[in-house]
Amino acid sequence: MGVQKAVEGIDTADLVLLILGAGEGRSGFRGITRLEKILFLLSKEVPHPENVAVPEFEGYKFGPFSKDVYDSLEFLRSINLVNADDSPSTDDALELSEVDPGIARFYEPRTFRLTRDGRIVWDRLLGKLPSSFRDALLHLVTRYGGLSLPELIRYVYAQYPEYTSKSLIRGKVLPR
Repeated sequence: MGVQKAVEGIDTADLVLLILGAGEGRSGFRGITRLEKILFLLSKEVPHPENVAVPEFEGYKFGPFSKDVYDSLEFLRSINLVNADDSPSTDDALELSEVDPGIARFYEPRTFRLTRDGRIVWDRLLGKLPSSFRDALLHLVTRYGGLSLPELIRYVYAQYPEYTSKSLIRGKVLPR
């Protein structure tokens, strides 16, 4: 990913950077699960231009999953556009324990922040997006990023049950 690539098209790494930058606020962007679910919702609920390539998702242990999201995040970290705080102190694990007390052991708490270079690339990427897509992306991140993690998961599971067939927590999230 680079500035030149941003001119050609927007890929998963670019979308990850855009979402992290839009949602990080003062305390950073909390959790890869939140990131993945918001990117999933972006792929489903926001019409995207031809030059925006959204990742493919499949149903997995905790609903919609895309290896591309994880790979893109690691790539962004490796080129110093994103930092991750792997601190075990997070509200997300506590919130998830409301859904299923055993789920917290699967959760890897991380808070993501754009680096100075990441913020520069974020600004350039944002400027390359068509205004309708940019506004929809920012609105989506604000809307869903403000939900607690269990609320976000419940919304995704309720709206897209076809991605929950392999889920370990489906029965705890969706009413029977």
